[in-house]
Amino acid sequence: MVMTPSPCLRRLAALVAPAALLLAARGDATGDATVTFAQPADDAIVAGGLVVKMTATGITIEEAGKVHEGAGHFHVSADDGCTRPGETVPRDADHVHFDGGQTEGVIYLEPGTHELCLQAGDGSHVALDASDGVTVEVAINRP
Repeated sequence: MVMTPSPCLRRLAALVAPAALLLAARGDATGDATVTFAQPADDAIVAGGLVVKMTATGITIEEAGKVHEGAGHFHVSADDGCTRPGETVPRDADHVHFDGGQTEGVIYLEPGTHELCLQAGDGSHVALDASDGVTVEVAINRP
């Protein structure tokens, strides 16, 4: 027995297929790229400025400005989770852009527990599907 899809299902497939192809193509831009916090370690306790050191594999880290296949720069967000791949990373106090292609820097957070997301974005700050996360405790004094 051969089943023929209903006209409604065919229209839905016609709408979804191009979006699926677009998402698949977007994912290929970074392939198996990964980004990692080299510092701080998960559950680190720090005081003052928080030194972040970031590494990447499978993606070239470069200055923002132009979009190049397989390239991007780092973003660190605090307490806001990662930006959904394909969306623009916000530019505000909770999202630090390392637009110069930096692989390390210092960020400042209020005392307390913070969840950080490291994420690669392309040259126009569109989030890529390469991220890492750590939790840190910012104390007034070092333990």
